[in-house]
Amino acid sequence: MQQGFMFFGSLIGIQHFKWAANQTRAAGEMLSIFVCEKTDDGSLDAEPQTISVPSDHVEPVLAKLKTMKQFDSFGCYLTVIPGKNPREKPRLMFAKMLNLPGGK
Repeated sequence: MQQGFMFFGSLIGIQHFKWAANQTRAAGEMLSIFVCEKTDDGSLDAEPQTISVPSDHVEPVLAKLKTMKQFDSFGCYLTVIPGKNPREKPRLMFAKMLNLPGGK
């Protein structure tokens, strides 16, 4: 039984945002990691991907990302959430950090 997918690529950037509580939702935060898969020739000539990190994983993942530089190798396990309609791209949801040999 498959539990998820592994992703390997280069870190392009991050976006961290928080929101306050209101009558319809609780306060929370979300982290988006922008990554690019490396092509067979080693270039980054590929479409960048966005990995969403849920609130319960933001703090440890953000601490790890702050030790990294742009274009460092990045690896994680993902859960792929299908789009609501066939034209919508699936969402990549962070599940667990993957420690790469020789990485930070």
